[in-house]
Amino acid sequence: MEFEEIERLAEMMDRYNMESLELERGEFRLSLGRNCGIPCAKQRCEEQVREYAPVQIGDMAADENGGESVASQTIHSPMIGSFYRSPAPGQPAFVEVGSQVNGDSVVCIIEAMKVLNEITADISGTVVEVLVQDGQAVEFGQPLFRIATGT
Repeated sequence: MEFEEIERLAEMMDRYNMESLELERGEFRLSLGRNCGIPCAKQRCEEQVREYAPVQIGDMAADENGGESVASQTIHSPMIGSFYRSPAPGQPAFVEVGSQVNGDSVVCIIEAMKVLNEITADISGTVVEVLVQDGQAVEFGQPLFRIATGT
């Protein structure tokens, strides 16, 4: 089996949100599975997803003029992978500090298993801080952006 075939199977698992896949071809046997980055049963993974929702509420951040603190929310990584600020090398970042976002705004891409996953803000506000460097590996639940929601 060629690497490209395995890659297509992994993409199919992601597209159809499959937990596992087993394939047999004669003597060849392939077993693919997902986890939350740590050995865990499906139930434990679901608990962690609820615990580390992409957006956390209740943080405070200084406004961009250094004035009073404003309410902010943190966007967390929903998966393990590589963080990218732009859609392709040499292209502008999806968002910068000061950018206005809404629930549908793409803020970054996280590459996992050769699949590029667009991450949306899921909230409205102003980007006050980018917490990750372009190309950096990120963990499940890691803070990515702080969004001021009182603006």
